[in-house]
Amino acid sequence: MKLAFNMRVLLFAALVGAALADNHACECADAWSQMGYFDDTAAKACAHVEHPDDIPATPTDCAAVTTEVPCDAEAQCEWEHPHNCFNQKGCPAVGADNTFCDGFVDRWCPVKDPVNCDDADHTVWGYCAGTAFNALGKCYDDVAKTTETANQNCAGAANDCTSVNCTGGTKTWSGCECDATWNDPQCDNGCQHGNNATITWEKDANNGWTKTDCEATGACYAAAAADAAEVATNGCGASADTACTSSNCDQGTQVWKGGVLVQGATHDKSGCPGSPCDVHGNSEVNAWCHVKKNADCPLWTADYHSNDGGGYMMCDDTDDATGAFDAGSAGSADDGSAASSAAMFTTVVAFVSLLF
Repeated sequence: MKLAFNMRVLLFAALVGAALADNHACECADAWSQMGYFDDTAAKACAHVEHPDDIPATPTDCAAVTTEVPCDAEAQCEWEHPHNCFNQKGCPAVGADNTFCDGFVDRWCPVKDPVNCDDADHTVWGYCAGTAFNALGKCYDDVAKTTETANQNCAGAANDCTSVNCTGGTKTWSGCECDATWNDPQCDNGCQHGNNATITWEKDANNGWTKTDCEATGACYAAAAADAAEVATNGCGASADTACTSSNCDQGTQVWKGGVLVQGATHDKSGCPGSPCDVHGNSEVNAWCHVKKNADCPLWTADYHSNDGGGYMMCDDTDDATGAFDAGSAGSADDGSAASSAAMFTTVVAFVSLLF
């Protein structure tokens, strides 16, 4: 009976520990910075290439360089717009203009334990163009991935394994790779013109779509029905020989339909896109993607806030353990709040009590 009792206690401890660990995995990181979000309305300046966590102990004084050419000549520096999402805490409040550090209205944060956070709102992304993912992973000696290659030595030195040289026999690479299909609210908005028209995801090479710009576009249709035919571009006006505009698309049953702004979050991508989907909204220049969940991909570990990518989860005050902001609502059972931790603990206790 004593053995049975001890086993129940161990089970209780394990269940409580697992419940609370999983709960805290999705809490916002206490302090964080993320690359990829720039203020393109501000002047460029010389800044460190590195993510704040990666800047060396004795860094180059990039800020002392005031012009572009000598800045880019410094290995640690680059000439760029100011970063918007550096040195944040927990789930930061929106600014005075009711926007977050990325210029949108939704709040988000990186989480404390990415690989163990199963919140549906949690996403990890990474820069993926070319060879970006080649060294982000581990080499194994077997297909089942149970035995790591000693010292990750694939080409004569420790930690030199990559997806390219992890070869020979049964060696198998496991690391970062893009989701086959993904979408993201950071992607630039599109504009749909008229009935079931093709969506264009940028106004032109230098500009993204705004709601006003999109709605100002349009086409003339023979009728209001969704399947109505489009009137010829120069077939409007009383003589049906004038370029169509919203003011002369008025003959008979004709209806002018302005463009409709389409949220970038609906724009599905496949793998690593040829160019970044937020080139206008975030002034991004490097292609990135959502990354498949894999503990061997360093972007999914606790130090994923790096030059290689990052991660985020939509958040509110209940996800914030820093104490920097006022407490929000009591929280739901999966929001990472103290209230939900207590609720989960109570549930586990109730379940385990049935064993005694």
